[in-house]
Amino acid sequence: IIPIALSAQQRTHLPYSVFGIGELTPDGLNRSMALGRTGIANTSNRYLNNINPASYSQVDSVSFLFDFGISGDFVKYQASGLTQHGSDVNIRNIAMGFRIMPNWSSGIGIAPYSTVGYKVITHKYIDGSFNEEFELEMTGSGGLNRLYWDNSYLLFKRLSLGVSFSYLFGTIEATEIASFSNLSDNIISKQTSYLNKIYADFGVQYYFPIKNNLEVTWKNWKIIFKSNF
Repeated sequence: IIPIALSAQQRTHLPYSVFGIGELTPDGLNRSMALGRTGIANTSNRYLNNINPASYSQVDSVSFLFDFGISGDFVKYQASGLTQHGSDVNIRNIAMGFRIMPNWSSGIGIAPYSTVGYKVITHKYIDGSFNEEFELEMTGSGGLNRLYWDNSYLLFKRLSLGVSFSYLFGTIEATEIASFSNLSDNIISKQTSYLNKIYADFGVQYYFPIKNNLEVTWKNWKIIFKSNF
């Protein structure tokens, strides 16, 4: 399954992914994505929520939950009188959740963390010259993937603590091709970056009932300990 997820996440038509590690993919599985990427305080025994690791506390001991998501992009860019269309359909996430012990629930999954996919063609003047220009073609591909292990521990009846361990890994390739009419050959520059990082997120959930079918959830989310690339 993992190789399929990694190869299928490659996308194109992302001009802003030229910056940094590319366009970031927000956390969230199918249910939270359908709710506008909300769900820090949500918990259920019928679906998974990887936005807050403490939410797994409600997973039933006889349940094994599986979540598979697909995302699609349909874009249109306009600049300087030119128009470009693009469309991509890719795997969004693969995740599963289960109960390990009476108070300990867990979930594992893999999802894209960032995506690089662009092709930009521009013209630049040669340094020191105002009438001699060359064509520069910039292309990029790759991105980072996130393999995570979420854990939730029900400390008291309505209080659960959560921790998520994540491993980021991936490759980003960038190529620049400079073409000049006075040169017989193009100047090609390639750069490949291999990135990986381990970090942890922590979450807390506490809820209390007000009346029938109504409850309030208090949460404290995203205390992150990690170092920069």
